[in-house]
Amino acid sequence: KALNNLGILLESEGNYAKAEDAFLRAIAADTRHARAHYNLAQLYLKHLGAPKKALYHLEEVIRLEPNHPRIEQSRALARQLRRGG
Repeated sequence: KALNNLGILLESEGNYAKAEDAFLRAIAADTRHARAHYNLAQLYLKHLGAPKKALYHLEEVIRLEPNHPRIEQSRALARQLRRGG
């Protein structure tokens, strides 16, 4: 949880590479950490221009936490990315 929060802080400061690292470390510590997957997907979409990576992490959110607070948004984004958008 701390690494996910660190990633959020680093992203808010514009330090995207370090934010990515923090989210990846959070996921490595707990592969079922759906919120870190979600935050990493958003980072890939908004700041790093990596839609394929974002899709992977959105699909993990959908698989791991079907009641995630932003599950509908995650599903819609995943559908869009699967279509190449």
